[in-house]
Amino acid sequence: MGAKSIPQYTSTMLTRKTLDRKEEAKLQTALIELQKRQDLCAKLITERDGNEREFMNVLDTNQKPKIELSSLHKDYTNIIDDRDRLQKLTSQ
Repeated sequence: MGAKSIPQYTSTMLTRKTLDRKEEAKLQTALIELQKRQDLCAKLITERDGNEREFMNVLDTNQKPKIELSSLHKDYTNIIDDRDRLQKLTSQ
């Protein structure tokens, strides 16, 4: 008849089940790895965002002295101009 014998059929089924279990284990391992990598990615993104905020704070902090220095320089040049005018007036 060409039908498989029961022991051969059972052996084939066991082999398939074993292969299925191995493949399932591989998939579970891959899923766990993927979850670990996603967690790491989320952690890195959070760290990057924190670093970006810190960088922006440093830029803001640096901007204040620059503005103050610019204002002081303007005052200085005005004082120098006033001094020069006064010297010119007194020397006449």
